[in-house]
Amino acid sequence: MKPIHKIIGYTPEQFDNLIFQVLFNWAELYSNGCFLTTQKLIVNKQINNWFRIEIRKLIIQYRIDVKPYLNKKGITSKERYLLFSKIISKVFDIYPSVLMQQFKIKEPNVIQKQNFNYN
Repeated sequence: MKPIHKIIGYTPEQFDNLIFQVLFNWAELYSNGCFLTTQKLIVNKQINNWFRIEIRKLIIQYRIDVKPYLNKKGITSKERYLLFSKIISKVFDIYPSVLMQQFKIKEPNVIQKQNFNYN
């Protein structure tokens, strides 16, 4: 079975960066615009494992959908990538409510302004 990165015309590093970018964008979407929360979502082991499982499911779906077009002449890697991005973007519609409730997103502590004491 041909690796996905080859099907869409990417190197392994480009593919890894693509998947990380999808994870980052997903975390940013569900962090309510807080960069600290985005970071916490990305490094959370449970969220990360959940995300990888969902991506694997979508890759399996992609393999099923792209199979009839793998050996057809005239189908470019760019077109296969467009199908991949359409399928992989479905992860943005998935919200793991149980995990997110366990995650209990907290507001970052606000540093209060204090006067500097020269003594």
